[in-house]
Amino acid sequence: VDAKWTRGKLLFKVEHEDAEANSIGIAECEALSRSLSLKLDDAPFMEDRPYNLVVSTPGTKEILTREREFISFKGFPVVVTTNQPF
Repeated sequence: VDAKWTRGKLLFKVEHEDAEANSIGIAECEALSRSLSLKLDDAPFMEDRPYNLVVSTPGTKEILTREREFISFKGFPVVVTTNQPF
């Protein structure tokens, strides 16, 4: 979870992943978003402050760093970039 103030609102970013299934669908993200929204709406620390909640999964635009991410995206096209050594 990443939380920060942006444009006068709290922005909560949640990256949802399932280590067992290696795949999360939109229905799971939607369910988590609804559940978290209810909790945030009732949280005393929010004091009716406006917020944005983003629930996502590791996507193909993300940099893959963990073995399970490489396994999840096996067979998908990738873009490889390199940098010149110093």
